[in-house]
Amino acid sequence: MRSLRPRAPTSTAWIRSESRLLFSDVRGNTIYQWTEAGSVSPFIGPVFEGDTTGRRSISSNGLTLDTAGNLFAPGPGGVWIFAPDGTRLGTIMPDEVPANVGWGDDGRTFYMTARTGSIASRSARKA
Repeated sequence: MRSLRPRAPTSTAWIRSESRLLFSDVRGNTIYQWTEAGSVSPFIGPVFEGDTTGRRSISSNGLTLDTAGNLFAPGPGGVWIFAPDGTRLGTIMPDEVPANVGWGDDGRTFYMTARTGSIASRSARKA
């Protein structure tokens, strides 16, 4: 059974319509959800699949949501995209492993930071 006590919590995404806060546990490979009632429970876990042996940070260090409520979580292999119910939708695979992500004010520009720089990608539809 997984502990409900995050080991290294970081990065948040607020779902206003549901009064729910998502946050990542980078060492526990889990994204948790917190409600205004004070409950904490796993939302997605494990977040990333595959061999995680020897990694200090497994889970996402930067989270963002689009207007449809899809969660974007950077980590091993790119930016993993999850539906509002936690179902994995796909992966954006830039040339470099991203560290943080976010949507621009125009709702169409998706920004990613990585070790050697930043990447901006324009979306055909508004986030």
